[in-house]
Amino acid sequence: MFFYLNKNTIIQLIAVVGLAAWAVFSIVTQMQILPPDNQAFLYQATYPLFSSAPWIFKTLAILLTLLSCLMIQAFFNISKFAESPTYMPVVFFLLLLNLNKTFLLFSPVFFTFATASLVLMLNAENEHGNPISHRLFSCGLTIGINTLFDYNSIWLMALLVMIIIVTRISKFKEILILLAGFIFTYLYFFTYGYLADSMPSILDGIHQMKYFNIIHHASSIPWLDWLMIGVLGLTLIVFSFSGKVYFDNKIVALRRRYVFCILLIITSVIICLFSPYDLSTALPYVLMPTSILFSIASLIEQRNWIHTIFIVASCVLIWL
Repeated sequence: MFFYLNKNTIIQLIAVVGLAAWAVFSIVTQMQILPPDNQAFLYQATYPLFSSAPWIFKTLAILLTLLSCLMIQAFFNISKFAESPTYMPVVFFLLLLNLNKTFLLFSPVFFTFATASLVLMLNAENEHGNPISHRLFSCGLTIGINTLFDYNSIWLMALLVMIIIVTRISKFKEILILLAGFIFTYLYFFTYGYLADSMPSILDGIHQMKYFNIIHHASSIPWLDWLMIGVLGLTLIVFSFSGKVYFDNKIVALRRRYVFCILLIITSVIICLFSPYDLSTALPYVLMPTSILFSIASLIEQRNWIHTIFIVASCVLIWL
């Protein structure tokens, strides 16, 4: 089904508009905000502003969601995964977000999946784009800022280091550039904290963070959530191997971009498992890379009905 939907951009655009309208309406009418307890420093600092004027965090949620959609689509287009134009990455991303109940809980997760999509797009190869050194510094800077909202997003640095090691030649130099962008954020941050005499509150925010909630509370996770984890995990594994077979006879650059996606999926799963949130709140971490993998699977004609079954089953369980 999704293989044939890939060939009709008009239906895809209608789906994008409909799903975007659904998301915006749900955010405006139903979205709540996650309390600041045990959250990163900058989220705690901005929480009074967000909670005093709900329209601020609702507007920010809409903007971050739209930014993620644009970055995912840009990455897919730059990577040239599809031979003809397709909007399936945005269709799947908006569909998965709307089906996930905790999409309507504004939390640091919004900042992280927007940052991840931006990092992915910046690292897509493009001979007409900025030099790789500029993009890596921007990635380090962006991730550094995001960790002030969500400490758990430090794993995105590990993702970029893996990407550099796997795909680049001058690895050491580029890792240093990436780290320079990240460190610059914290040099500015701690310098400001020192001058403003707010270092104790910053360090307290770090010490209050609690991690590994999913691992520590595995016994209390409902059986339906375990079923969803199993089906979604199996789907990602099957689609990863299907994509590898599909791209085996493609050019090296295309296979390299596919490696980006696989590494992002692995990183997102790690972020989800090691996050301070329960499973339902942490699930959006993996939805962005999942939407990209679903889109790639929908390009493959062989056994497309099997891919459709996996996609539908995953969507239903995420919704339940």
